[in-house]
Amino acid sequence: MSPKREAVLPFAWNNDHLPQVVREDREKHKRISRLLDENPESLDRVHEDLRKPSQGGRQGRQADFTSETILRALLVHALQGLSLRETVILIAGSDFLQGFLRTRPPR
Repeated sequence: MSPKREAVLPFAWNNDHLPQVVREDREKHKRISRLLDENPESLDRVHEDLRKPSQGGRQGRQADFTSETILRALLVHALQGLSLRETVILIAGSDFLQGFLRTRPPR
């Protein structure tokens, strides 16, 4: 069973030095992050949906990702219009997206 969320630092970045298209994309992710934080019932529903298939014996392994991380990764996947493989590669190479997923604290 995956935990619902991990406590991490808030999602904040200084984008002033970046090209406008990058700043706009990051602002979109920041708005989505704020909406998720302001509407925790969305995460509650996703967490319940993810909990159902993982209910089984008590001998299961510890989850690698929280429900929140999975939700945010799926949002990146949908927003970027990439394959799941390309989404994973994009996230792995982006400190910003890792911050959006809340897998690493922002700089």
